[in-house]
This record gives sequence, C-alpha cells and structure tokens, in this order.
Amino acid sequence: MLHDLTAAQAQRFTITIWSLWKHRNLKLWQSATKTIAHVVDRVVRMLEDWKMANVVVVTQQRQQSA
Repeated sequence: MLHDLTAAQAQRFTITIWSLWKHRNLKLWQSATKTIAHVVDRVVRMLEDWKMANVVVVTQQRQQSA
C-alpha cells in the first residue's frame, strides 16, 4: 500500500499510524485520554521535527563534502 503513495503521503500515513498506536498505549497503560486533535497535533509536530532533522543532516553532509 505504501508504494502507491507519494513520499509525503507515506510519511504522513506512517506517522499517523504510529500516533494512533501511541494513543492506544497511553490509554491502556496510563489511563491517559487524549482527544483526536492531540493525536493529529502529534503527527504534525513529529513530521515537522523529522523534516527539520533531515535538513540539518543534509546540510552537514554537504558542508563536509565541500
């Protein structure tokens, strides 16, 4: 299924599935209830953080190659 998606869609899908799994575990193990808005917010923040981390890595690699 992931191979039919663009890279951006696959990233969002994967992080969304992980966030739902995290939400389930928090509810099960810590009795923490979060709203779906919190789950979606986690997806957005994680995707932004992941993109920023990759920009830093690519920039560092380019600087080392120069």
